[in-house]
Amino acid sequence: MEFTFDGERYVLEVPADGRLVCSWARDGAWPQLVPWALVPSSRDAFLALLADPDGPVDLSVCRRIAVELAPDIYGVPWWTAGRVAASMSAAWDRYASWAVTRGFDPAREPAHRVTASGLAWMRAGMSEEKESERLEQMLFVPPRPTRKPSPEQARKVPGFTPAEQAAAFKAAMASLGSGTD
Repeated sequence: MEFTFDGERYVLEVPADGRLVCSWARDGAWPQLVPWALVPSSRDAFLALLADPDGPVDLSVCRRIAVELAPDIYGVPWWTAGRVAASMSAAWDRYASWAVTRGFDPAREPAHRVTASGLAWMRAGMSEEKESERLEQMLFVPPRPTRKPSPEQARKVPGFTPAEQAAAFKAAMASLGSGTD
């Protein structure tokens, strides 16, 4: 799979083991895709950009690329792949037996097929249309954006500043004593 960033072409080599690739979505491990699943030549060039503090690549760029590539990798948005994979993992015994009865081996299929099988397994348990609609909402609605605290709010958190951290460390060391009686 290829993508272009900042005018350069990069090649992503997604492992064939869909179960492994789905575990990355389940765990929110987007760095496994970008930069680590890049082929070595692409990875080296991309990591060089990432290492440059003044360059165009930072971790948020890596995450954005992984999220944008998710529909091609998983067949669904990143958050949906993660939610489906988490449901399969939480009930692996039920999902795996369901898959076996259908002749499906998730370790031998690409991530988009594993995700599709997880969706089919989850939908198979729905008896009413309302249940199915709730499931679709739960899986496909994007997560709410998280807000980072402003610098003023962050300073209000105890232990946040280096001086407060140093004072807490000294207090902890003092409470331990010198170790001699």
